[in-house]
This record gives sequence, C-alpha cells and structure tokens, in this order.
Amino acid sequence: MALLASDVMIRAATLLNDNAQTTFTYAVLLPKLQVAWEDLQVAMAENGISAIEKKSTSATVTAGTKSLASYPADFLYPIDLYERVTGTTDDDWVPMKEREFLPTRVQRDWMQDWSWGGDAISFVGCTRSIDILINYFATLPALSGENSSIAVQGAYNYLAYRTAAIQAAILKNDLAQTLGEEAEKKLESFINTRAKQNQALPVRRKPFRYGVMLRRKRRF
Repeated sequence: MALLASDVMIRAATLLNDNAQTTFTYAVLLPKLQVAWEDLQVAMAENGISAIEKKSTSATVTAGTKSLASYPADFLYPIDLYERVTGTTDDDWVPMKEREFLPTRVQRDWMQDWSWGGDAISFVGCTRSIDILINYFATLPALSGENSSIAVQGAYNYLAYRTAAIQAAILKNDLAQTLGEEAEKKLESFINTRAKQNQALPVRRKPFRYGVMLRRKRRF
C-alpha cells in the first residue's frame, strides 16, 4: 500500500500530542509537510541521491547554438545526453560525452560534448541542426493534499518529525528542539541507507544546480 501525505501528517500530529488531530488537522499541517518535502529534496540532491529518473522528449538545437533553451518542467539536473541528426529515427541516437570544461575547437557536424554549469547545459555548437535527448533526475512530485503519494521510500519518519518540528517551532512549543534533533537523526539514517544502496553505482560529482544555486538555510 502506497504511503500518503495523510499517513505522515497523522504521525506528526501524534508527535505533537494530538492523536485525534483536533488542532493539527491536515489543513494545518500540510504547508509544514510541504516545507519538509522540499528540505528532503535538497538533502537528497546534495548527497547525490535521487528518487526519479526520466528521459526528456527530443529537443532540436539549430546550427551554431551553444546552450539548451528549455528543459522539462520537472527537470532537476542531467545524467546523460544523446544526439542525432534532426529528422532521423530513434535508432540513430548517439551518446554524448560530459565535460567539466568544454574543449576549445571549431564546430563540427556533431555536438559530441556537453557541460553542466551555471544552471544550464552548454555545447561547443554544431554546423547542422541536431536533436538532443536528456536522461535526467526529476524533481519530486508536489504534495497538494492528504491523498498525495509520498514517492520516496524510507522517508516516512524524517518527514513526520520534520513536519512536527516546524509546527512546534511556529507555536514556540517546547517540543520543537527535541523534534528537530530527532528529525536530523532520521534524515541522517535515511541518507546513509540510500547511500549504501547506491554504493555499486558510479559516483557522480555533485550537480552545480544544487551545490551552488539552490542551497539554502532551513526556514524553521
């Protein structure tokens, strides 16, 4: 059975000594859970952990263009890129090579190389029109209500404690510090567990998008 936002909020209310949810209803707790959900996504990205991997639809890059103009709505950061000559078939995709710094060379009839930095995918450019396909990590789906699915396995306890801690902090409740400290422990356990699961996978450097652009202090 899928874990729902309601399951997390019921646990959070219990941690706040409101088993019946008389005070801490779904409507009250949902905005705090949304903050905890955002915090989880940042923590996952900063530790090289992602829950959702997708492929984009193909995008046409015209001759001479040196950066990708648009990205999927749920785009977080790229994993791999593929190219083909515009107008060819799905059997013609060729993998591109990621570079930390793009080579200095004249444009050719293939892109060949790509780089991720400054919140954008960049190229040396190409002498003809090329289609690009991105294999990417996607953002977590938004939590819009109590029936929203929690799409990250193993995050239940962290989300419950973090949600409760945020609510307690707003009310200046004495439980805030205890709940916050416990949330940190739950997050550390979650990250360690997911990291062990990924040990057999190739290590990827931390993405610029999160390492620089989206790092922030927690709001509560």
